[in-house]
Amino acid sequence: MLGVERDETIELSGANAPKLKLRLVTYRLSKTKSYRYLTSRFELDPLTVVRLYLYRWDIELFIGWIKGHLQFDHWYSQCENGVLIQLYAGLITFLLLKLFSALAQSSRFKVLNHRLQVKPKERLSRTRTGLFNLFNNP
Repeated sequence: MLGVERDETIELSGANAPKLKLRLVTYRLSKTKSYRYLTSRFELDPLTVVRLYLYRWDIELFIGWIKGHLQFDHWYSQCENGVLIQLYAGLITFLLLKLFSALAQSSRFKVLNHRLQVKPKERLSRTRTGLFNLFNNP
């Protein structure tokens, strides 16, 4: 049978350690290959646990892209809404700067391009700082 084979709750314990309750999901990929995923997320469907592990590298690459292009040093909020707002603000700023850079290459915008001889990363940093100050200083 291919797919999720088992979804078990296990308990790990040690001599001086407290008991730890975990979930073990066994997934069969082929007749000869099966994978075991250990998690503490009991509320997720077993297939969702498998998919999260399969997509973990894509998620890591996306987070790396965010850190590299949006220059996020840290999250300003720990709650989900705060992270989403920061992420959306960063993506919108990134896209606006890309649009501005593309328009600045046009001959119609050469004057604008000459006045704003600022590197794209500096523009992003200035814009992000300005947005942060706008929302934190009412």
